[in-house]
Amino acid sequence: MLDWALDAIESGFRWVMSWLSTLIYQVIIWLYDIFIKLCNSRVLDSEVLELMASRVGVVLGLIMLFMTMFSVVQMVLEPEKLTDKEKGIGNIVKKILIVIVMLGMSSSAFSLMYGVQKTVINSNIIAKFLLPYDVDTTNFGGLLASELFTAFYKFDDNLAADGLTADEETCRNNVSLLKTEIAEYGEFARAYAGNGCLNTKSAGHYMVDFNALISPIVGAFAVYFIFSYCLSVGMRTFQLAFLEIISPMAIVSYLSPKKDTMFQKWWKMYFSTYIDVFLRIAIINVAVFLIAVIFDANMSGT
Repeated sequence: MLDWALDAIESGFRWVMSWLSTLIYQVIIWLYDIFIKLCNSRVLDSEVLELMASRVGVVLGLIMLFMTMFSVVQMVLEPEKLTDKEKGIGNIVKKILIVIVMLGMSSSAFSLMYGVQKTVINSNIIAKFLLPYDVDTTNFGGLLASELFTAFYKFDDNLAADGLTADEETCRNNVSLLKTEIAEYGEFARAYAGNGCLNTKSAGHYMVDFNALISPIVGAFAVYFIFSYCLSVGMRTFQLAFLEIISPMAIVSYLSPKKDTMFQKWWKMYFSTYIDVFLRIAIINVAVFLIAVIFDANMSGT
């Protein structure tokens, strides 16, 4: 009687933790979809915001132009600097031509960079380059969740040592199908067949090797991890918009005779902000894969 009660408690605990895990890993899929949408978002897409940005940019550019011209006038008052290689009239003309070209091409350059960003993210180029298995799915959030979840929820291959019974073979197929359908549909509700044998035993052992304690903990950490990335990428969208608005002022500052100009600082900030999203996607991919490897008993020797 006591053994039956303990077995019922254990089975109930496994079912509850399995239900909790599927809920948590479903949130991972939703959050990753939000993350990707934020990665592809652009505040200055609308015509109204583009018009506002262009007007603000013109005003800022004119202010910076007057400041730069004032510096040039000061330089002209010192004739010995006119033939200087760095601050002379020849270098000023070259810089003016460069500034005109940059101002004319800035809008197209921003659009091109956003286009490259969208292509890289939507085609999963980073995942295909980093991960050691084929990545061919539009539902990459489902693929990440399935890889992570099935590191803790898998068929007990020790049962296969003496050959599988019909029930064991069915359970193994269902668990394998569970992983495939989560990756394909991105919904645990449509991929619940594998849970049918969660508490089914064979020769006194559960057919499904389920780490009921670690699974929800790692899943909760992944939810927090991706949620924090969503906030960071959301802020990045507005940072890029701000840097795009002030770009005319930064470009005109290139005319300044100073070596450490606003343009250099602006470019470094824009480039680091731009590539930030690619680094975050790479970190998510590598982190999830390593967690799956670490907790996969079949790869313990790797």
